[in-house]
Amino acid sequence: MNLQEKYEGEKIVKDLFLGASIHEVEFEISAGHAKLVFWPENKKIEAQDGVYLYIPSIVQLNESSLKEKGIEKADIPMLQTYQILIDVIQQKVVEAELGERSPHLILTFESGNVVFIKGYHDSNASWEAGRCGKKQQPIIAAQPAGVLHIYEGAFELAGAGS
Repeated sequence: MNLQEKYEGEKIVKDLFLGASIHEVEFEISAGHAKLVFWPENKKIEAQDGVYLYIPSIVQLNESSLKEKGIEKADIPMLQTYQILIDVIQQKVVEAELGERSPHLILTFESGNVVFIKGYHDSNASWEAGRCGKKQQPIIAAQPAGVLHIYEGAFELAGAGS
């Protein structure tokens, strides 16, 4: 991910997530993935206003921030990983950013809790975000090998301008 991609990507994730809070969480524990739905603050909620965040592998969640604390991922039970998300339900996102070199998605909530979603995997996508509605519209994603993919029309869909 180069500096221009980081700049454009952060513009989009800030528009999608800042001021929004998680109102729906779907876990498929056997498959190990999660889908979060965020709703904007102080807005009449329309289906197209919702933002989804799909995490295909929950092991991508908080891996780096745990290592900073000296905790290896294998040391925590899988259900505790899900608890990280449960703890921030209905809290407003106050900061949304991407990692420096890889498209790690870092969301900071009003409680100070940080959800870090690893944006690099050799062969699989790490996360995808987009607009809800009758049909989900992907806007931005961390693709295999740390590639940040910004979908066509992303700036308009995200409301970020160009």
